[in-house]
Amino acid sequence: MLTKKDIAIIEELIERKLEEKLEQKLEEKLEEKLRAFRNEIFEKIDAFFSLYRKVDEEQTLLSGRVSEHTDQLEDHEQRISILEDQQLSQN
Repeated sequence: MLTKKDIAIIEELIERKLEEKLEQKLEEKLEEKLRAFRNEIFEKIDAFFSLYRKVDEEQTLLSGRVSEHTDQLEDHEQRISILEDQQLSQN
């Protein structure tokens, strides 16, 4: 026959076991949510860097075009100056 002390010990053991199981379940849930959150953050970071790479590539292309246009303008200015000088010397 179980005594009150035996029942109290059994109740305490059951309570501890339930607390351990509950704590383990909570930890698993938290880890699962943290993993999902981390994955979401990494996806957003990947998307951001993908966009950044595209913008950087576009900026590089545009810089090249600006440089080409600057070179063309300088060439045109030189040729116009030569033509103006020739025109002045003929008059």
